[in-house]
Amino acid sequence: MGGVEDHLWLDALPDKNPGGDPGGDPLVILCENIHTNKTALELLPDNHPGGFPQGDPGGDPGGDPLPLLKEKAIYWSMMFKCEVKVFMIFDELSEVSCQVPGRGRVELPFTDLQCCQESPRSDLNLGDKVVILEGKYKETFATITTIRADGIWLKSEDRKKPLARAYFPHQLVKV
Repeated sequence: MGGVEDHLWLDALPDKNPGGDPGGDPLVILCENIHTNKTALELLPDNHPGGFPQGDPGGDPGGDPLPLLKEKAIYWSMMFKCEVKVFMIFDELSEVSCQVPGRGRVELPFTDLQCCQESPRSDLNLGDKVVILEGKYKETFATITTIRADGIWLKSEDRKKPLARAYFPHQLVKV
């Protein structure tokens, strides 16, 4: 065997073999298929002991998919794994300025925040009629068609297609 195939042998090759590894290769503990760069994922059922419900560890695990964002309110940051206090809401950027313990003020996307026990909560549901308070469609009437972690999706009364962006509960008011 030549030095090119050295990685397949656990035993050391003789020193006379050009390109060989006189010390041999260590035992392989972790194998991955680097040629296809694929990762196998298995979805766990909700009641599986290895799974966990959406929500924060310190709040309501059955939690709301989206918090009602308000300045000076406390939320759970998924990125920092701690409670943060919101100081400013930047609707045009879909970000909030937060106080993070030990880090100071940090900008976080709306989608990073989840409700904890003291967080304001939204009472919006699928099918609710709302008025948009922010952005291009401000003061437009719409119906909630989908509520997901990335926002609330709407269909305007006067448009055939759903609106092209998601909104968050603080940007809507129920009528």
